[in-house]
Amino acid sequence: MEKQIISAVIQSKQCYDLVRDCLDPSSFSPESAAILHKVDDFYSTDQKAQYCDLDLIRSNLLSDAPSGAMKDQLSDFLDSVTDCDVSLPNIVRDVLSQRQRACGHKLAQAILTGSDKAVLNDLVNQYSEAINKTDIGLSDDEEYISPDIASLVNKNTADSNVIFLAPKSLNNRLRGGVPKPRLVIASARPESGKTAFCVSSACANAFLGKKVLYYQNEESIVDVVIRAVSNLSGMDYDSIVENPEKAQEIADSRGLGNIVFKYATRNNLSELNALMNKHKPDFVIVDQLRNLQMKTDGLTELLERASKGLRTLAAKHNCVVLGVTQAGESAQNKAVLSMSDIDSSKTGLQGACDILLLMGNTPQLEADNRRCLTLAKNKVSGVHDSWYVAINKQLSRIHDG
Repeated sequence: MEKQIISAVIQSKQCYDLVRDCLDPSSFSPESAAILHKVDDFYSTDQKAQYCDLDLIRSNLLSDAPSGAMKDQLSDFLDSVTDCDVSLPNIVRDVLSQRQRACGHKLAQAILTGSDKAVLNDLVNQYSEAINKTDIGLSDDEEYISPDIASLVNKNTADSNVIFLAPKSLNNRLRGGVPKPRLVIASARPESGKTAFCVSSACANAFLGKKVLYYQNEESIVDVVIRAVSNLSGMDYDSIVENPEKAQEIADSRGLGNIVFKYATRNNLSELNALMNKHKPDFVIVDQLRNLQMKTDGLTELLERASKGLRTLAAKHNCVVLGVTQAGESAQNKAVLSMSDIDSSKTGLQGACDILLLMGNTPQLEADNRRCLTLAKNKVSGVHDSWYVAINKQLSRIHDG
């Protein structure tokens, strides 16, 4: 549980405030104790911070460590801590329960051994403080008792709560969009239009005023920015090179500033979580899942852990997350794909997502600038369908037609 506790206090100042007095660094491993010390320093220095800056924690931690293997050991340990899947309310509850039991045991022992009044008063105060600490504000789930159905429906379908997935024909099959929080997985063979789909969906939501975080670990982030400018401005690459000022003006007027483009430096869920804390996105794109660092031995387990982690982040930050992954060789030159066509995953990734969108391509579809979309899983509307759409590779657009 030690790693989960450290992960929790890094992620949440509220969690830190609730449990810090209950933690004894001497009972932790040297690595955890060193990290906890840096967390203490961080929150005492910036008392308005809601979570730790992981890069700063890492930098301060490693600057104090002896050079050589110890630095690598601490860095790897910090990665393993921040990669932990934790439930903040349960961590708080468990730590507080342990503290209450420990204080109660000390008080009982003091009474039985006839300790003096001053000692008993001090232990009574400690026990009273422990049992009065609560985890209010850290609830995992909303609770509804005799809910107002009209209010729930209005909230679920409000424009502010719905993310658009391009093209419109897909959106229509999702009852007008994807309500937050949800996890969407998109899969296709290489060079089949995955990035065009991501760019189209990012730009559509940016145009509508939604905040988008584009987390890229597959290709140059500059290339993705240029593709987004092409999509928004309607200008191909050569036209942008010829007149970048015009492209900038048009793209800015259509929402380019609503997209945060970030190349993955640490390339893990803890970095993504920190970015989501910072930018408060409505829509997050992770391209691609298979490149995330997940401390696993195989691709199948990596995809399952990554998808479950993204689902947790979507719920935590109340947003829609779109994760991208490759389709396997069985999808080559095939229009209508199925769940089993996803590379190195048969159940885990498919089970974690709310929507599974597959994009098929054949030589004829390639020649016609068309693709076949398949809704293989759809927990939003229940529609399972395959249909054809157009792709404009010069403008990175997936559209109907």
